[in-house]
Amino acid sequence: GTTTLRMANVALKDPVNNPVSVSLQSGLIEIRPVPVRMEITTPQTAVLTNQVFMVNVMAKGASDLYGGAFNLIFDPMRIKAVDVIKGDLLNQDGVPTHLLNKIDNDKGIVTLGVTRLGATSGVSGTGRLCSITMKARDRGSATVKLANVLLEDSFLDPVQVVQVPATVNISPAVMKIVPS
Repeated sequence: GTTTLRMANVALKDPVNNPVSVSLQSGLIEIRPVPVRMEITTPQTAVLTNQVFMVNVMAKGASDLYGGAFNLIFDPMRIKAVDVIKGDLLNQDGVPTHLLNKIDNDKGIVTLGVTRLGATSGVSGTGRLCSITMKARDRGSATVKLANVLLEDSFLDPVQVVQVPATVNISPAVMKIVPS
């Protein structure tokens, strides 16, 4: 015999309880994972010219994330990159990780690669992929964003990404001279 299966209001969740998009078309179930949200976090208040500050590259809602490569783009007239350090997301379970980076302050690009090492599963959750130490050069507003983003899961399959840029506001350094 034949049995009809009717599905309504299906709600699936991934291993870290993120919703997974599901649709039914022509009898086929299509499951689409929720993209990883890649956000740049910058200081909430204005920084002063010549002040050093941190910019974090955050991954939110990751599931089986193994590594990735991307460019951090910034205005080289307003800010410069000084250093890059590993984040805490990919090694949250103690698996060794590796970070490659190349800073080009003339073009305003930091090229980055981050990965877990060895035959292991990816990580799930939210955290920092890396942090970039930057220095304010000139007053004004500078956008910091990602480009050429490629994240991969533990099967080395691409992971869908949504990118969120940020802005750094730079104020002129004020020197107050007090007569003695």
